[in-house]
Amino acid sequence: MAFETILFIAVAVIVLFWLMRGIFASRSNKKPTIEDKEEHPKTTPQEPVQPQKPLETKPHPRRVATELYRRSPAPTPPKSSTEEISKPTVEREVVKVVKELPNNIFPPFDNSRLLSMGLSKEEADAFVVELIEQIESTLPQIDEAAAKEEFEKIERLSHSLKGSATNLGTGGVADILVAFNTYTKTGEDSEIIAAHIQNLKNYHKELKTQFS
Repeated sequence: MAFETILFIAVAVIVLFWLMRGIFASRSNKKPTIEDKEEHPKTTPQEPVQPQKPLETKPHPRRVATELYRRSPAPTPPKSSTEEISKPTVEREVVKVVKELPNNIFPPFDNSRLLSMGLSKEEADAFVVELIEQIESTLPQIDEAAAKEEFEKIERLSHSLKGSATNLGTGGVADILVAFNTYTKTGEDSEIIAAHIQNLKNYHKELKTQFS
């Protein structure tokens, strides 16, 4: 009886020992739950928080094109003071001097003065023919003097022809020679002198036609 009791106690102790070992083994292998973590928080050193870079946002391609299209033109740089000084502020007005050429319209030559002096028509016309020949021989000399700009010679030749023409009559070649000689006394403009010479040549031909 005593032996059976001792054996029963020994078996009970062994069973209890294995039960306790199993319990401790299961607790050691059990994974920690959320509650265990909260009850026993781990204190691990925290790493410093790195600042995050802002995300680069690319503009929409259509928006960029619209902004470029609506962008106002770049302002022109101001001109330097040296440029403003170099450019003339006031443009000079070109004044063109218009020369007043001699008149080229005269009435026909009239030698009726000779008739009032008692000469016949034939005698009066003969004096006009002599005037025509005198002008015809003097014109080449006047042209040569004009080409050489010998203004005193032109004045002298035109004065001689004027005296002959005004003694015979008025109008036509006489009026031309009066205007021509008056100008050559003080004027030396080659263009105006050339116009006087051309008038003399034109009315010289007309005089030849009138008294031919």
